[in-house]
Amino acid sequence: MNPFVASRANAVAVALLLAFPWRASAAPRPVLWNNHSLIEAHTLKELPDDLRAALVGKSRLADRGSRFNSSDVVDRNLPMRRFILAGSDDAAALVAIEHGGFAYSIEVFEYAKSDGKWTQTSRRVVPRKPEGLQDLVKLMTAPKPGAKAPAPPVSRKPVIYFSEAPWDGAAYSLEIPLEKSADAPDPAIRVSLWGNPEFPDGQTIRFTGKENTGGGPGKGDGHATYQTVFNKSWPDGLAGTIVFASLVKGKPVVGSYDFTSTKGKTFKGTFTAAWGNEPPGVIR
Repeated sequence: MNPFVASRANAVAVALLLAFPWRASAAPRPVLWNNHSLIEAHTLKELPDDLRAALVGKSRLADRGSRFNSSDVVDRNLPMRRFILAGSDDAAALVAIEHGGFAYSIEVFEYAKSDGKWTQTSRRVVPRKPEGLQDLVKLMTAPKPGAKAPAPPVSRKPVIYFSEAPWDGAAYSLEIPLEKSADAPDPAIRVSLWGNPEFPDGQTIRFTGKENTGGGPGKGDGHATYQTVFNKSWPDGLAGTIVFASLVKGKPVVGSYDFTSTKGKTFKGTFTAAWGNEPPGVIR
């Protein structure tokens, strides 16, 4: 080839590259959603065939950018819905759709694939069009409009109550909440003391774990139990001691405990209990 012609051809090629820079199309980045890596789709054609079929169903769906009935002025030749964008992997999908008509809305559908079939699992209306899949995920994780913030968990504290029943007479019921765990979602110790004694100078009371809660010779001074779910699970008897630094009606009750359950679980700690009720008018 003539060197002059070759040089000129190279110059033209360089000029074209400068005028129209070529870039390799990068693979779309997956977006995480509920432990799935979703790939963004901007048209219905980019969706898997079976997902597209499940999405369209028996109702017509316009593709992104196509005409549809966006208002209550309806053209029967046009669909009422229009595709915005979606994200999917082999087992899950998020699909955003415009729904026209009298009450225009942006709907987001979740789909799950099981046994080779796509099934809609949820539907949610979002306040605006998502700008991309990442924005769609952000809209889905935002609190729903008007939703109340969850109330903070109530922290229970030790409480002592006056208690009385026809079969066992007057008593105290001391409730000591414990730290929660996977095996014990609402654990607590309950100590019942028969009668309404006062210990202004302190007192140590021992339990065998075999006290007769219904009275009789084995009744003792009271009994102690442990529950993994307070007032719901089956109580486990406790053996050991509870030491009252002071127990006087109307004043905080301070003490410590050292117990072992019939299943071998140990409990050690301190408590300061407030009174949860007033003494009954008549103690029999």
